[in-house]
Amino acid sequence: MTRKERVIRTIKREPVDRLPVNLEFTVPLAESFVARFKLDQDSLFEVLDSHIIYAYLSDEVDRKGDIIIDNWGVGYDAREGAAIRIHPLSDRLALRNYEFPDPCEKRLMEGPMATIARYGRDYFVASYQRWLLFERACWLRGVENFLMDMIVDRPFAEWLLDRITEYQVEVARRYVAAGVDCGRTGDDWGSQLGMMFSPDLWRELIKPRLKKVWDVYHDAGLPVIHHSCGDIRPIIPDLIELGLDVLHPVQAIMPRKELKRDFGARLILYGGIDTQHTIPFGTPEDVRRETIECIDILGAGGGYIVGLGHTLTSETPLANVSALIGAVRERLGLAQDERLIAMGGG
Repeated sequence: MTRKERVIRTIKREPVDRLPVNLEFTVPLAESFVARFKLDQDSLFEVLDSHIIYAYLSDEVDRKGDIIIDNWGVGYDAREGAAIRIHPLSDRLALRNYEFPDPCEKRLMEGPMATIARYGRDYFVASYQRWLLFERACWLRGVENFLMDMIVDRPFAEWLLDRITEYQVEVARRYVAAGVDCGRTGDDWGSQLGMMFSPDLWRELIKPRLKKVWDVYHDAGLPVIHHSCGDIRPIIPDLIELGLDVLHPVQAIMPRKELKRDFGARLILYGGIDTQHTIPFGTPEDVRRETIECIDILGAGGGYIVGLGHTLTSETPLANVSALIGAVRERLGLAQDERLIAMGGG
């Protein structure tokens, strides 16, 4: 069974030989890891037992030192994560000279096409529409500004979201035409304590526009993975209503047993291994226990893609990275990688 077949069958809830896996690292951590174990990119995928490859858009237009400027004019520091540094519409007067990006621009799909050509036979290749609606508006306007827009200037907020939605719908169409296996969207609506804004406001402003993007993939017969950080339990039934197939990253702040009990029959859960505390700051044995516990809870009866609560960052000791990989392999009945055993992974 190829990696692609394993993910497809998992999403369809068909029998598989074992659970699929996808562990995501930031670039600095990945670089440290491959340097330590003398790996190349493809060898890293093998060691991590990666099943999902993201087809990133070619949307970078400029760099200013460590700041990447994308085709929306948003500037972000991508050394680790994506800290937003430039909000091109923080002053609404800037709209007078602002040009929205063209979703039909040819070069946008150069990266996705190359990824599909290289990995599409064996891996499950997903689109990568991050910062889909709410976050894109926040990065354009600034978080505080757009949160205020949604309350005090609803017509403007809706206009901006509509422009963003038009772009994302067309990009989704182009991904489908390119031959991805799945739509992967990302839009963070949750904090550590709950929703960042009310579920009712989400239903009014985000939900109908989200449906337009997801419908592109669903109408083509493709599943959808959606990434949203934080505790978004109040709107998970809405996501199911819209036809969401896979929820990511199911951070540990949402109780695993409750998630599996309440939604596991209707959603594939992807992620869940705690990257805020245990993996970066625990001992290798702590990492092993956390990983196995998560797999046992969320993977019970299938319907689970083994993964992390978020992208793992470079403060994580390599011994813990190795222990994480070793624990996943142990729980899935896979042979250990000899290169990792000396670092605590076996």
